[in-house]
Amino acid sequence: MESRLSAVDMRTATRGTSHRRAARRVCVGASALLAFAACDADRVFFDCSLEARASIAVTVVDSVSRVGLGAGSTLILEDGAYRDSVSFPIDQLMYNTMPLWALQSAEREGTYNVRVRRPGYQLWERRGVRVTADRCHVRTVELEARLQASP
Repeated sequence: MESRLSAVDMRTATRGTSHRRAARRVCVGASALLAFAACDADRVFFDCSLEARASIAVTVVDSVSRVGLGAGSTLILEDGAYRDSVSFPIDQLMYNTMPLWALQSAEREGTYNVRVRRPGYQLWERRGVRVTADRCHVRTVELEARLQASP
């Protein structure tokens, strides 16, 4: 004897199977999330963003004209024995209008001495710049380096 299911019975049977599969996926996903949270309870995954934030961002300008001078500048960050520096190409004019920051020191707390060098200008320096962090990221310290032309 052949068993026949009506269209309503087929939908009900299929729906029950898909609900069970969905419930299993939710349980597996929730288990993975709880395991991750237990491993790093101080930094819960869904509370923090994943981008790297600058520890220090420096806008470089001429002290008289206030024209942007980031292109052609070198940014130097030092914290004790730690040192990071980056030079920005003179032909990349976008650096004239945006804050400069060193990628290697991103998300790094500390007390920095910050220097900016640029040909034709005196060395600019700010000592004792303190970078702190909250639960997820450093709190970026924004500086303006007003460079003075060399005599």
